[in-house]
Formats: sequence, C-alpha cells, structure tokens
Amino acid sequence: IRVEGGEAAGMVHRRVARVRVRCERCGAEVEADTVSPRAAGELQVFVCGTCAEQARRQGVQVPGYRGFRSLDEGGMGRLWVAERESDGERVVIKTMRPECAVSRRGVERFLREIRLMQRLEHPNIVRFIEAGTCGGMLYIVMEYVEGTDAERLRAGAAGGRLEPRVAVDIVQQVLSALEYAHSLRPPVYHRDIKPANILLEGRAPRYTAKLADFGLARARETHSITLRGEGLGTLPFMPPEQIAAARSVDERADIFGIGATLYYLVTGEFVYNFPHGASQGRAAQVVAEGGVVPVQRRGVRLPARLEEVINRATAPQAQARYATAREMRRALAEALQ
Repeated sequence: IRVEGGEAAGMVHRRVARVRVRCERCGAEVEADTVSPRAAGELQVFVCGTCAEQARRQGVQVPGYRGFRSLDEGGMGRLWVAERESDGERVVIKTMRPECAVSRRGVERFLREIRLMQRLEHPNIVRFIEAGTCGGMLYIVMEYVEGTDAERLRAGAAGGRLEPRVAVDIVQQVLSALEYAHSLRPPVYHRDIKPANILLEGRAPRYTAKLADFGLARARETHSITLRGEGLGTLPFMPPEQIAAARSVDERADIFGIGATLYYLVTGEFVYNFPHGASQGRAAQVVAEGGVVPVQRRGVRLPARLEEVINRATAPQAQARYATAREMRRALAEALQ
C-alpha cells in the first residue's frame, strides 16, 4: 500500500494497492497499480512498460481505420486523423499515450472520458463514434470537424479580435451545448472551456461551433480520479474556485470559462493580467486571488450591454455569475439587439 494523490491546493491522500497483473500485449506478469473493475468494465487496458515503449515506436494501430496522420498531442493522449475503411469517412481518433497505459490513474482518467462522451449527443458537441482497445491501448473515435477553431479564427482576425456578433454567435452555440450537458443526470461539467476547444465549421460570418475535449470533464455524482495538476484546466480561462477545489466546481465554473473565452475573442487579451514571465505557480496565484480585469479597461469599444454580460459571467465570486447557461445565452441574445 502506498499513498498517492494531489489537488491544486494541498495534498489529498489516497491508498493505492500494488498487485501482480498480466500485460495484455505480451502476457508477462508485473507489479502495478490496480485498475478498479467498475472503472475498466469489459475493457482490458493494462500494458507493461516494455510493451508501452514498443507501442510508442510502432505508432498507432486501430482495426477498421487507415491512413493515420498525427493531428495533436496532449498530456494524456494523442489525436490522429484517419479514414474508416468501411465507408471512407474521415474521423479523429484519440489514443492513450503508451506511457499512460502503465498508470492506474492515467487509465481511469481515459476511461472516464469514454464514459462521459458516450452520454453526450448534441449538435454543438463533437460526436462520439466508438471506443475500444487495441493491444491493451485505449482509443476513442470521434467525428472529424472540417474547419478551424475559435483560437485560430481570432488569431487570424484584424487586430487579433473577432467582431462581437461573430464571437457572440459562436459562444451562444457553446452555451447551448453546456445547457444540455448540465441538464443531464448526473450533470456533466466540462472544466476546460477555451477557444482552442471550440471547433468551427463553415465560413464567416456564420460558423457551426462544436465543443471538444472532455478529458477534464466530470459528472458530479461519479467517482473521480484527480492527478497532480489534473482538473486545473487552462489558467487564463479558469475560475478562482477551480484552483482550490477542482473536483467540487459546478456549472458556474463553465460559465466563467465561456465568459473568459468571449472576453478573449473580442479583446484579444486574457481576463487576468499575468506578470511577464510568470511561473505556473505565480499565474495560478493570480487566478486564485480572483484578479479579473473588467472588460471595459481593455480599450476595446463594445456595446455596454455586452460588457455587462461579460463582466457578470467572469465575476470572481461564483454566486455573482449567471446561474445557468440558458440564463447567459438569453442575456447575450438581448445584448446585441
């Protein structure tokens, strides 16, 4: 038995058993952290360190798909664009990074993402297609969104800012997705809303927005695994309460995230002023202290009612924000009338 754990502020102790388990690739028995049967279900997911390194060298292999092209890589997984052999449809496949397959907590976090995505079906959320394992490695297959994302759209706009009506239209679509996710039982909270996680189809001025990357999402009533630093999300779009208690945030954390995203899209600046060259720890301190800069101080001319909506959505105190995504969506509809 050993002690593991970690929250953004302070340590949380967890007792983790080490047992002998069999590698799903080579059959060797090694000592490893246990993966709870409830979390793993029917998926066999453990691989030993040797096989994980071999998988990393060989690259991705998922039956039924071909033509893999690397798209992006994150802390827990890697994204690939591929083609389904049965009908030629382009898809995105997220595979667990091989080094994470030897970690109990890494496996359970990936499994949690699978369970949550299986529950989500909304036109403004990236569509889940299937999930499984190949040689002990977990994967998720999702729809491929042809286009760009809100961050790249902003970066390419004049002055690094979107026209308010374009930004509001995108954000209203994401709020529709959040209204749906928050209405599920148990509700699902994204916890990492940011421009790069909003994929866009179509052309200006009308885009179809799809919320992506539920890797940090959680359902309020489900068991959750928190890694050191996991659940922190992305600091410039994070509410203060997520620093102190990432696992206990509610829909108002997502309200802050989408509010901070709208703020950034129309001003080109973050909702917080981070000191130049600040360390991760110092930046987290700025967030924890709730140092939100009112949007009108950014020198960008916006309709007064839109400024009011943004400032309320990004209020440092959760109780001062909109209570629901629907409430914020309706306020935005009125702000540009």
